[in-house]
Amino acid sequence: MKNKKLLWLLVIPAFFALKYLWNYENHWIEGHYTASQQSRIYRNIQVHSFIRNKMTAPAFTDDTFVDFFRNGTYVMNWHHFEYGTYELEDSVVIMTNQEDETWQLKYERNDSTNERSFAYPYPDGDSYEKPIKMKYRENRNNSSYPFTLKNNKWRIKAEKNLSKNEIIDRLQNVIGYYIKCVKWSNEEKFKFKFYSTPSPLRASGYFFIARSKEKSEKWCEFFSDPGDCDESLQIIRQFLRENKLDWHRSINGYLRIIAALEHLEEGVGQYRE
Repeated sequence: MKNKKLLWLLVIPAFFALKYLWNYENHWIEGHYTASQQSRIYRNIQVHSFIRNKMTAPAFTDDTFVDFFRNGTYVMNWHHFEYGTYELEDSVVIMTNQEDETWQLKYERNDSTNERSFAYPYPDGDSYEKPIKMKYRENRNNSSYPFTLKNNKWRIKAEKNLSKNEIIDRLQNVIGYYIKCVKWSNEEKFKFKFYSTPSPLRASGYFFIARSKEKSEKWCEFFSDPGDCDESLQIIRQFLRENKLDWHRSINGYLRIIAALEHLEEGVGQYRE
């Protein structure tokens, strides 16, 4: 009996010690990363298997991000959108996405300068290319943080034709993403740029307007039926045509944007069937 108690006294601390070490390793990389420069040298990268369309892989945009969360999950919009789990082993991030594809990046950090960088592996897998410097910010895994999977469901391509209510769900999800981005960037004291975000909305100064069909090509790629994309654009236009957006009566541009987007997010819900 005494031996069993002694065993448990040894096992329990060991369990928590291992848990601490696992969390510490993830803590070492957890955060929100965006490209620090949108350089032409990153265009048409053809050696990396995780880039779906190697011939037209674009340069980094304002919509490029990678988020590593301490619970071992990640969300990424880097040439394409994906999410999954990751492990950090000897400064190599091993990522397994939702389609069970695995790839890796070399991770480097400099605590004295707060710089972070990632490097792609060469095809031989034994060496890495020149590191790409990334902007780093702390992240959090909760409902108010823009870059969680739940707040980016609109980026996942529909596998079937959608009902009107499902289209509205997508609209409210992307508008909610905009709201959370504006609030988060205000907290972080920088201006979030939406120019590259594929959505049915376009930022114009302190205002948001509906994109034209010609300018909504990237947004329409998230639908399997082009008609569903047309309907999503029509819902936005109908609301803007029938309603005056409730802009906050303030010279504060941040408050005006939030008020308008919250009104739009709630307003499109009136068209549910």
